[in-house]
Amino acid sequence: MSWRSRHSCQSCQTSSNAYVTVCLPSALYYTLEMKPRDFRPTRKNIIQFLEYLVGGTVYFWSGYLVFALCYSGFGWDWLPAKLMADVVGWTLNYLVQRYWAFANKDLKRHETRTAGRYALITLANLLLDYFIIWGLKSIGVSPYVGFFISAGFFTAWNYLWYRFWVFFVKQHNNPRERTV
Repeated sequence: MSWRSRHSCQSCQTSSNAYVTVCLPSALYYTLEMKPRDFRPTRKNIIQFLEYLVGGTVYFWSGYLVFALCYSGFGWDWLPAKLMADVVGWTLNYLVQRYWAFANKDLKRHETRTAGRYALITLANLLLDYFIIWGLKSIGVSPYVGFFISAGFFTAWNYLWYRFWVFFVKQHNNPRERTV
C-alpha cells in the first residue's frame, strides 16, 4: 500500500506536471509545482536568492541581538528571550521578503493569503526551531551556537517554502530569461 493510496482526498494525488504534493490539515491541501526549470541558475533566480539571504540575515542578526540583550543583558530565561527575538526577526523578515526579495505586483491582490501562509509556515518553523534549540541546549550546546545551527537548516528550508508557496504567483514563461 503506497502513501497516496491511504489518502482519500483528491488534493493528495500528484498531477502529471507537479513533483511535490504537500498534504496539510483540512482545506489547506496544496500541490507545489516545482519543475527542474525552476532551479536553473538564471540571473533572476540568483538575484532573488541573494535578496532572500539579505532578509534572512536581517532576521538572524536582529533576533540574535534581541536574544543577547534579553538573555544575557536582562537575565531572561532562554525561551522568553527567544520569543522576543523571533517576533522582532519575523516582522523584519516578512517586510524584506514580501516587499523586496519576492516582490510582485500580483501579490497585492492576495495580501491576506500571503500573510496567512507566512504565518502558517512561521508557526511550523517556530516549533522546529525551538525543538532544535531546546535539543541542542539539553545536550550542553549553548543557545548562541544553536542559533547558527538552526539558521543553516532554515536557509534552504524557508527559501523553498517562500518561493514556491508563501509568495508564489503563477507567472508566464519568459523565453528571454537567460541562464547564468
